Amino acid sequence: MPRYVAPPGMPPEVEAIIDVIGNRARAAIIRELVGQGPLTAPELSAVAGASVSAANRHLRELEASGLVTADVEAGQRRGRGRVPTWHVNPDVVHTYIERLRAYLDAE
Repeated sequence: MPRYVAPPGMPPEVEAIIDVIGNRARAAIIRELVGQGPLTAPELSAVAGASVSAANRHLRELEASGLVTADVEAGQRRGRGRVPTWHVNPDVVHTYIERLRAYLDAE
């Protein structure tokens, strides 16, 4: 298993941003939600190149970071008829991008 090292001086918030959006599947999910609007996990699984259960795990991670929200509350997502539609939170996405850009552009 690869060992991940945080470079000295990297702010914890930048580490958190990289942890969340540095994953290819999660980046693809965010990109698709920004471009195509609200979608379900089964629809996003193909975009992410993952199973529906893996897409759901990625969506929960994105939800925990505030990047996406669902139209069905977390406790109500069990059972048939409870397939949530996921929405991107553009303000949070832009904040993440700006914080990462500020870190990368620092001289």
